Amino acid sequence: MRIILGAMVGAVVALGASAQPASATVQERQCFVMEAAVYKDRVHVFCATPEMSLAVALRGSAELKAKIQKQIQDAAGKPPFYALALNDPMADKVLILANMAMAAGTMLQIDFEDDSRMNPAGCGAGDCRRIVGVRATP
Repeated sequence: MRIILGAMVGAVVALGASAQPASATVQERQCFVMEAAVYKDRVHVFCATPEMSLAVALRGSAELKAKIQKQIQDAAGKPPFYALALNDPMADKVLILANMAMAAGTMLQIDFEDDSRMNPAGCGAGDCRRIVGVRATP
């Protein structure tokens, strides 16, 4: 089963990375996934806030603490929610990667559109941005 999941992750990662548009407003963020959800109009990923990450790190191994410290530094000034319209071709693949990262306790790198005018329906301008790519990171 591990081999099948590894192949599936490789395919999903490649698809997400190739779907990223060239845009001056695309940013990236390391994300410790706390939630992956599906709503009638969108899918979203909730990344741990720096405070949540710190609480997880205090209970974890030295390796986990180092990963979460990087996420805390990377998260400064970035929103905690990332979303795609439900009909976006990447939506199901993003959910697969988010759920796998959550189960494994690993990070995702999320590339996102920084302009809130590009947000899908239901993705609030103050705390959410549109996903343009997702990569699994060790």
